[in-house]
Amino acid sequence: PPSCLRPQVRPCLAHAVSVWACDVRVESVEGEPVWCVSVSVRVCCVTGGSAGASGGGVVAGESQSPDKCSQKVLSIRIDRNKTLSDLKKLLEQHVGVASTQFKVYRVYTQSQEYEMTRLGDSLQTLPSDTKLVVKLGRALKQGEFRIKIFLLDIRSVDYSKHLLDTIVAKGMTVQQFKEQIVSEIEEDPSLDYHLSVDKLRLRKKTWRSAGTIYLDSQVFEKDIHVFANFEMYLEPLKGGEKMLAATSIQVYVRRWRPSTHTVDLTDEVVVTESTPDHLRKKISEISDVPQEGVDIAKAYGAFPCEMSVLDINEDLEWNPNITNINSIPFSIYDDGCVVYYRDAEEKAEVLSAERKNELQKQENTRLSKYNSTPTYSSSSYRVEEKGVADDEAVKEEES
Repeated sequence: PPSCLRPQVRPCLAHAVSVWACDVRVESVEGEPVWCVSVSVRVCCVTGGSAGASGGGVVAGESQSPDKCSQKVLSIRIDRNKTLSDLKKLLEQHVGVASTQFKVYRVYTQSQEYEMTRLGDSLQTLPSDTKLVVKLGRALKQGEFRIKIFLLDIRSVDYSKHLLDTIVAKGMTVQQFKEQIVSEIEEDPSLDYHLSVDKLRLRKKTWRSAGTIYLDSQVFEKDIHVFANFEMYLEPLKGGEKMLAATSIQVYVRRWRPSTHTVDLTDEVVVTESTPDHLRKKISEISDVPQEGVDIAKAYGAFPCEMSVLDINEDLEWNPNITNINSIPFSIYDDGCVVYYRDAEEKAEVLSAERKNELQKQENTRLSKYNSTPTYSSSSYRVEEKGVADDEAVKEEES
Protein backbone atom coordinates (compact mmCIF):
# COMPACT_ATOMS: atom_id res chain seq x y z
CA PRO A 1 0.00 0.00 0.00
CA PRO A 2 1.12 3.64 -0.42
CA SER A 3 3.04 5.07 2.52
CA CYS A 4 0.07 7.17 3.64
CA LEU A 5 -1.93 3.99 4.18
CA ARG A 6 0.69 2.25 6.32
CA PRO A 7 0.43 2.34 10.11
CA GLN A 8 2.43 5.20 11.63
CA VAL A 9 4.36 3.50 14.46
CA ARG A 10 7.31 4.79 16.46
CA PRO A 11 9.05 3.26 19.48
CA CYS A 12 7.32 3.96 22.79
CA LEU A 13 9.62 6.19 24.85
CA ALA A 14 9.25 7.50 28.37
CA HIS A 15 6.11 9.61 28.80
CA ALA A 16 5.03 8.76 25.29
CA VAL A 17 1.60 9.94 24.16
CA SER A 18 -0.75 7.43 22.55
CA VAL A 19 -2.29 8.65 19.31
CA TRP A 20 -4.65 7.45 16.62
CA ALA A 21 -3.33 6.94 13.10
CA CYS A 22 -6.10 7.68 10.61
CA ASP A 23 -6.31 7.07 6.87
CA VAL A 24 -8.77 9.56 5.38
CA ARG A 25 -10.38 9.34 1.94
CA VAL A 26 -12.38 12.27 0.56
CA GLU A 27 -14.46 11.78 -2.57
CA SER A 28 -17.44 13.21 -4.43
CA VAL A 29 -20.23 11.05 -5.84
CA GLU A 30 -21.62 11.63 -9.34
CA GLY A 31 -20.38 15.20 -9.38
CA GLU A 32 -22.34 16.14 -6.27
CA PRO A 33 -20.51 17.75 -3.31
CA VAL A 34 -21.04 14.70 -1.10
CA TRP A 35 -17.95 14.12 1.05
CA CYS A 36 -17.27 10.64 2.30
CA VAL A 37 -14.29 10.36 4.64
CA SER A 38 -13.34 6.82 5.66
CA VAL A 39 -11.10 6.69 8.73
CA SER A 40 -9.29 3.50 9.70
CA VAL A 41 -8.15 4.02 13.29
CA ARG A 42 -5.07 2.30 14.74
CA VAL A 43 -3.36 2.77 18.12
CA CYS A 44 0.31 3.72 18.06
CA CYS A 45 2.79 5.84 20.05
CA VAL A 46 4.92 8.91 19.44
CA THR A 47 7.26 10.91 21.65
CA GLY A 48 6.09 13.92 23.60
CA GLY A 49 7.61 16.31 21.10
CA SER A 50 5.71 14.97 18.13
CA ALA A 51 2.82 16.50 16.31
CA GLY A 52 0.55 14.05 18.06
CA ALA A 53 1.52 15.38 21.45
CA SER A 54 0.76 18.92 20.47
CA GLY A 55 -2.71 18.10 19.31
CA GLY A 56 -2.45 16.26 16.03
CA GLY A 57 -1.95 16.96 12.36
CA VAL A 58 -1.16 15.61 8.92
CA VAL A 59 1.91 13.36 9.03
CA ALA A 60 1.79 12.03 5.48
CA GLY A 61 1.23 13.82 2.22
CA GLU A 62 -1.84 13.75 0.03
CA SER A 63 -2.11 11.35 -2.87
CA GLN A 64 -4.49 11.26 -5.78
CA SER A 65 -6.40 8.09 -6.49
CA PRO A 66 -5.45 6.74 -9.91
CA ASP A 67 -9.06 6.02 -10.84
CA LYS A 68 -10.79 8.99 -9.20
CA CYS A 69 -9.32 12.43 -9.68
CA SER A 70 -11.71 13.79 -7.05
CA GLN A 71 -10.31 11.50 -4.37
CA LYS A 72 -7.41 12.28 -2.05
CA VAL A 73 -5.94 10.28 0.78
CA LEU A 74 -4.55 11.76 3.98
CA SER A 75 -2.81 10.18 6.91
CA ILE A 76 -3.80 12.02 10.08
CA ARG A 77 -2.55 11.55 13.64
CA ILE A 78 -4.16 13.09 16.67
CA ASP A 79 -3.49 12.80 20.39
CA ARG A 80 -5.56 9.96 21.75
CA ASN A 81 -6.56 12.12 24.72
CA LYS A 82 -8.18 14.66 22.41
CA THR A 83 -11.91 14.80 21.87
CA LEU A 84 -14.29 14.33 18.97
CA SER A 85 -14.45 18.12 18.75
CA ASP A 86 -10.67 18.27 18.28
CA LEU A 87 -10.79 15.63 15.57
CA LYS A 88 -13.50 17.54 13.71
CA LYS A 89 -11.52 20.76 13.95
CA LEU A 90 -8.51 18.97 12.50
CA LEU A 91 -10.60 17.62 9.65
CA GLU A 92 -12.09 21.03 8.75
CA GLN A 93 -9.25 21.98 6.42
CA HIS A 94 -9.53 18.69 4.54
CA VAL A 95 -13.31 18.47 4.34
CA GLY A 96 -13.53 22.12 3.30
CA VAL A 97 -16.37 23.22 5.59
CA ALA A 98 -16.78 24.17 9.24
CA SER A 99 -17.00 21.32 11.74
CA THR A 100 -20.66 22.19 12.34
CA GLN A 101 -21.41 21.33 8.72
CA PHE A 102 -20.24 17.73 8.61
CA LYS A 103 -21.10 14.62 10.60
CA VAL A 104 -18.91 11.84 11.95
CA TYR A 105 -20.26 8.29 12.02
CA ARG A 106 -18.82 5.23 13.67
CA VAL A 107 -19.03 2.12 11.48
CA TYR A 108 -19.98 -1.08 13.27
CA THR A 109 -20.07 -4.66 12.06
CA GLN A 110 -22.18 -5.26 8.94
CA SER A 111 -21.40 -1.67 7.86
CA GLN A 112 -24.03 -0.09 10.09
CA GLU A 113 -23.38 3.54 10.91
CA TYR A 114 -23.99 5.39 14.18
CA GLU A 115 -23.58 9.16 14.35
CA MET A 116 -21.17 10.41 17.01
CA THR A 117 -22.61 13.58 18.53
CA ARG A 118 -20.85 14.01 21.89
CA LEU A 119 -18.15 16.51 21.02
CA GLY A 120 -16.55 16.25 24.47
CA ASP A 121 -16.02 12.48 24.28
CA SER A 122 -12.38 11.41 24.35
CA LEU A 123 -11.02 9.38 21.46
CA GLN A 124 -9.86 6.86 24.06
CA THR A 125 -13.38 5.42 24.03
CA LEU A 126 -12.79 4.10 20.51
CA PRO A 127 -11.22 0.63 20.34
CA SER A 128 -8.39 -0.25 18.01
CA ASP A 129 -9.27 -0.60 14.31
CA THR A 130 -12.38 1.55 14.62
CA LYS A 131 -13.71 2.88 11.33
CA LEU A 132 -15.32 6.30 10.98
CA VAL A 133 -17.23 7.92 8.12
CA VAL A 134 -17.61 11.67 7.68
CA LYS A 135 -20.41 13.12 5.55
CA LEU A 136 -21.49 16.63 4.66
CA GLY A 137 -24.57 17.90 6.50
CA ARG A 138 -25.40 19.90 9.59
CA ALA A 139 -24.02 18.30 12.71
CA LEU A 140 -26.42 17.66 15.57
CA LYS A 141 -26.64 20.10 18.45
CA GLN A 142 -27.28 19.09 22.05
CA GLY A 143 -30.81 17.74 22.41
CA GLU A 144 -31.19 16.98 18.70
CA PHE A 145 -31.63 13.63 16.99
CA ARG A 146 -31.38 12.56 13.37
CA ILE A 147 -34.30 10.46 12.15
CA LYS A 148 -34.84 8.54 8.93
CA ILE A 149 -38.33 9.05 7.52
CA PHE A 150 -39.94 6.39 5.31
CA LEU A 151 -43.16 6.83 3.36
CA LEU A 152 -45.65 4.04 4.17
CA ASP A 153 -48.32 2.90 1.71
CA ILE A 154 -49.76 -0.36 2.99
CA ARG A 155 -51.71 -0.90 -0.25
CA SER A 156 -48.66 -0.77 -2.49
CA VAL A 157 -46.13 -3.49 -3.27
CA ASP A 158 -43.47 -0.82 -2.80
CA TYR A 159 -45.00 -0.05 0.58
CA SER A 160 -41.88 1.41 2.23
CA LYS A 161 -39.82 4.16 0.57
CA HIS A 162 -36.99 6.10 2.17
CA LEU A 163 -38.14 9.71 2.01
CA LEU A 164 -35.57 11.84 3.79
CA ASP A 165 -33.33 12.23 6.82
CA THR A 166 -34.29 15.05 9.15
CA ILE A 167 -33.62 16.37 12.64
CA VAL A 168 -35.96 16.49 15.61
CA ALA A 169 -35.24 18.47 18.76
CA LYS A 170 -36.01 17.55 22.33
CA GLY A 171 -39.27 19.18 23.41
CA MET A 172 -40.75 19.31 19.89
CA THR A 173 -44.30 17.96 19.50
CA VAL A 174 -45.32 15.44 16.88
CA GLN A 175 -47.51 18.08 15.23
CA GLN A 176 -44.53 20.43 14.92
CA PHE A 177 -42.37 17.65 13.55
CA LYS A 178 -44.97 16.78 10.90
CA GLU A 179 -45.11 20.43 9.84
CA GLN A 180 -41.32 20.48 9.57
CA ILE A 181 -41.26 17.32 7.44
CA VAL A 182 -43.91 18.64 5.06
CA SER A 183 -41.99 21.90 4.74
CA GLU A 184 -38.76 20.05 3.91
CA ILE A 185 -40.56 17.91 1.31
CA GLU A 186 -42.02 21.01 -0.36
CA GLU A 187 -38.57 22.64 -0.49
CA ASP A 188 -36.93 19.58 -2.07
CA PRO A 189 -37.57 19.51 -5.85
CA SER A 190 -36.60 15.83 -6.01
CA LEU A 191 -39.53 14.86 -3.76
CA ASP A 192 -42.70 15.08 -5.85
CA TYR A 193 -45.23 14.61 -3.07
CA HIS A 194 -48.16 16.83 -2.16
CA LEU A 195 -48.96 16.07 1.46
CA SER A 196 -51.28 17.73 3.95
CA VAL A 197 -50.26 17.83 7.61
CA ASP A 198 -53.85 17.09 8.67
CA LYS A 199 -53.87 13.87 6.64
CA LEU A 200 -50.57 12.44 7.83
CA ARG A 201 -49.52 10.33 10.76
CA LEU A 202 -46.13 9.48 12.19
CA ARG A 203 -45.48 6.04 13.59
CA LYS A 204 -42.57 3.97 14.79
CA LYS A 205 -40.74 1.80 12.26
CA THR A 206 -39.04 -1.35 13.50
CA TRP A 207 -37.20 -3.06 10.65
CA ARG A 208 -40.08 -3.30 8.15
CA SER A 209 -42.97 -3.29 10.63
CA ALA A 210 -45.30 -0.36 11.23
CA GLY A 211 -45.62 0.15 14.98
CA THR A 212 -46.88 2.67 17.51
CA ILE A 213 -48.77 5.67 16.15
CA TYR A 214 -47.61 8.96 17.64
CA LEU A 215 -50.30 11.44 18.66
CA ASP A 216 -49.95 15.08 17.63
CA SER A 217 -49.71 16.24 21.23
CA GLN A 218 -46.91 13.87 22.24
CA VAL A 219 -43.48 15.39 22.96
CA PHE A 220 -40.11 13.99 21.92
CA GLU A 221 -37.91 12.80 24.79
CA LYS A 222 -40.88 13.11 27.14
CA ASP A 223 -43.46 10.79 25.57
CA ILE A 224 -41.28 9.47 22.72
CA HIS A 225 -37.76 8.20 23.40
CA VAL A 226 -35.39 8.56 20.43
CA PHE A 227 -32.27 6.41 20.06
CA ALA A 228 -29.50 5.77 17.53
CA ASN A 229 -30.63 4.88 14.00
CA PHE A 230 -34.21 5.81 14.87
CA GLU A 231 -36.65 5.39 12.00
CA MET A 232 -40.25 6.49 11.48
CA TYR A 233 -43.00 5.92 8.97
CA LEU A 234 -44.87 8.88 7.53
CA GLU A 235 -48.26 7.50 6.54
CA PRO A 236 -50.74 9.45 4.36
CA LEU A 237 -54.37 9.04 5.44
CA LYS A 238 -57.53 8.96 3.35
CA GLY A 239 -59.28 11.18 5.86
CA GLY A 240 -58.50 12.60 9.26
CA GLU A 241 -56.70 10.72 12.00
CA LYS A 242 -58.88 8.11 13.73
CA MET A 243 -56.30 7.37 16.39
CA LEU A 244 -57.12 9.89 19.13
CA ALA A 245 -55.95 8.17 22.31
CA ALA A 246 -52.81 6.27 23.26
CA THR A 247 -54.97 3.58 24.86
CA SER A 248 -56.60 2.70 21.51
CA ILE A 249 -55.09 0.24 19.04
CA GLN A 250 -54.99 0.61 15.26
CA VAL A 251 -55.41 -2.62 13.27
CA TYR A 252 -55.04 -3.19 9.52
CA VAL A 253 -57.85 -5.36 8.16
CA ARG A 254 -58.22 -7.21 4.85
CA ARG A 255 -61.37 -8.83 3.60
CA TRP A 256 -60.91 -12.35 2.33
CA ARG A 257 -63.48 -13.48 -0.25
CA PRO A 258 -63.34 -17.30 -0.37
CA SER A 259 -65.94 -17.54 -3.16
CA THR A 260 -63.53 -15.87 -5.60
CA HIS A 261 -60.18 -16.45 -3.86
CA THR A 262 -59.50 -12.72 -3.75
CA VAL A 263 -58.54 -10.19 -1.09
CA ASP A 264 -59.83 -6.62 -0.94
CA LEU A 265 -57.53 -3.66 -0.45
CA THR A 266 -56.21 -3.17 3.07
CA ASP A 267 -58.29 -0.95 5.34
CA GLU A 268 -57.96 -0.11 9.03
CA VAL A 269 -59.98 0.12 12.21
CA VAL A 270 -59.22 1.65 15.60
CA VAL A 271 -60.39 -0.39 18.58
CA THR A 272 -60.97 1.10 22.01
CA GLU A 273 -61.70 -2.24 23.68
CA SER A 274 -59.56 -5.38 23.53
CA THR A 275 -62.28 -7.97 22.95
CA PRO A 276 -62.74 -9.92 19.69
CA ASP A 277 -66.39 -8.86 19.59
CA HIS A 278 -65.40 -5.19 19.65
CA LEU A 279 -62.98 -5.83 16.77
CA ARG A 280 -65.80 -7.53 14.85
CA LYS A 281 -68.04 -4.53 15.53
CA LYS A 282 -65.48 -2.11 14.10
CA ILE A 283 -64.98 -4.32 11.05
CA SER A 284 -68.73 -4.52 10.51
CA GLU A 285 -68.91 -0.70 10.51
CA ILE A 286 -66.61 -0.45 7.47
CA SER A 287 -68.08 -3.43 5.58
CA ASP A 288 -71.47 -4.88 4.62
CA VAL A 289 -71.01 -7.87 6.94
CA PRO A 290 -73.13 -7.92 10.10
CA GLN A 291 -71.14 -8.15 13.34
CA GLU A 292 -72.34 -11.65 14.18
CA GLY A 293 -71.27 -12.84 10.71
CA VAL A 294 -67.68 -11.55 10.85
CA ASP A 295 -65.03 -14.27 11.01
CA ILE A 296 -61.55 -13.01 11.99
CA ALA A 297 -58.02 -14.42 11.89
CA LYS A 298 -54.62 -12.89 12.67
CA ALA A 299 -52.24 -12.80 9.68
CA TYR A 300 -48.80 -14.31 10.12
CA GLY A 301 -45.42 -13.55 8.60
CA ALA A 302 -43.37 -10.39 8.30
CA PHE A 303 -45.10 -7.07 7.74
CA PRO A 304 -47.13 -6.36 5.64
CA CYS A 305 -48.19 -9.98 6.18
CA GLU A 306 -49.17 -10.75 2.59
CA MET A 307 -50.33 -14.34 2.16
CA SER A 308 -51.14 -16.62 -0.74
CA VAL A 309 -54.85 -16.83 -1.48
CA LEU A 310 -54.40 -20.62 -1.44
CA ASP A 311 -53.39 -20.53 2.23
CA ILE A 312 -55.69 -17.96 3.84
CA ASN A 313 -58.80 -20.09 4.23
CA GLU A 314 -57.08 -23.22 5.52
CA ASP A 315 -53.88 -22.10 7.24
CA LEU A 316 -55.16 -19.27 9.42
CA GLU A 317 -56.77 -19.91 12.78
CA TRP A 318 -60.24 -18.44 12.34
CA ASN A 319 -62.30 -17.30 15.34
CA PRO A 320 -59.97 -18.63 18.05
CA ASN A 321 -61.50 -19.20 21.45
CA ILE A 322 -60.13 -16.11 23.20
CA THR A 323 -61.71 -13.29 25.19
CA ASN A 324 -58.96 -10.73 24.60
CA ILE A 325 -57.09 -9.84 21.41
CA ASN A 326 -53.90 -9.64 23.50
CA SER A 327 -54.09 -13.43 23.86
CA ILE A 328 -52.44 -16.02 21.62
CA PRO A 329 -52.82 -16.48 18.66
CA PHE A 330 -53.78 -12.83 18.08
CA SER A 331 -51.23 -11.24 20.44
CA ILE A 332 -52.26 -7.72 19.45
CA TYR A 333 -50.45 -5.40 21.86
CA ASP A 334 -49.50 -2.52 19.58
CA ASP A 335 -50.64 -0.66 16.47
CA GLY A 336 -50.00 -2.08 13.01
CA CYS A 337 -51.09 -5.72 13.28
CA VAL A 338 -52.87 -7.27 10.28
CA VAL A 339 -56.15 -9.19 10.58
CA TYR A 340 -58.07 -10.99 7.83
CA TYR A 341 -61.84 -11.16 7.98
CA ARG A 342 -64.56 -12.90 5.96
CA ASP A 343 -68.31 -13.26 5.80
CA ALA A 344 -69.24 -16.44 7.67
CA GLU A 345 -72.04 -17.07 5.15
CA GLU A 346 -69.77 -16.92 2.09
CA LYS A 347 -69.00 -20.35 0.63
CA ALA A 348 -65.52 -21.18 -0.59
CA GLU A 349 -64.83 -21.70 -4.29
CA VAL A 350 -64.09 -25.30 -5.24
CA LEU A 351 -60.87 -25.21 -7.23
CA SER A 352 -60.10 -27.43 -10.19
CA ALA A 353 -56.52 -28.58 -10.66
CA GLU A 354 -56.09 -26.15 -13.56
CA ARG A 355 -57.47 -23.21 -11.56
CA LYS A 356 -55.28 -24.09 -8.59
CA ASN A 357 -52.15 -24.19 -10.74
CA GLU A 358 -53.09 -20.86 -12.28
CA LEU A 359 -53.51 -19.27 -8.83
CA GLN A 360 -50.27 -20.83 -7.63
CA LYS A 361 -48.26 -19.20 -10.44
CA GLN A 362 -50.09 -15.91 -9.94
CA GLU A 363 -49.40 -15.83 -6.21
CA ASN A 364 -45.76 -16.86 -6.57
CA THR A 365 -45.20 -13.88 -8.85
CA ARG A 366 -47.10 -11.48 -6.60
CA LEU A 367 -45.47 -12.53 -3.34
CA SER A 368 -41.96 -12.52 -4.82
CA LYS A 369 -42.31 -8.76 -5.27
CA TYR A 370 -42.83 -8.30 -1.52
CA ASN A 371 -39.91 -10.55 -0.66
CA SER A 372 -37.56 -8.47 -2.83
CA THR A 373 -38.80 -5.04 -1.73
CA PRO A 374 -36.10 -3.05 0.15
CA THR A 375 -37.43 -1.73 3.45
CA TYR A 376 -34.37 0.01 4.83
CA SER A 377 -31.95 2.80 3.99
CA SER A 378 -28.83 1.52 2.24
CA SER A 379 -26.76 4.25 3.90
CA SER A 380 -27.14 2.74 7.35
CA TYR A 381 -28.20 -0.88 6.71
CA ARG A 382 -26.44 -3.26 4.38
CA VAL A 383 -28.48 -6.28 5.42
CA GLU A 384 -32.13 -6.69 6.30
CA GLU A 385 -31.56 -8.29 9.67
CA LYS A 386 -30.54 -6.06 12.57
CA GLY A 387 -26.94 -6.44 13.60
CA VAL A 388 -25.38 -5.59 16.90
CA ALA A 389 -24.69 -1.97 16.03
CA ASP A 390 -27.87 -0.57 17.54
CA ASP A 391 -27.35 -2.42 20.81
CA GLU A 392 -23.71 -1.34 20.98
CA ALA A 393 -24.65 2.25 20.17
CA VAL A 394 -27.36 2.34 22.81
CA LYS A 395 -24.98 0.88 25.41
CA GLU A 396 -22.43 3.50 24.44
CA GLU A 397 -25.03 6.25 24.80
CA GLU A 398 -26.13 4.96 28.19
CA SER A 399 -22.52 4.72 29.45
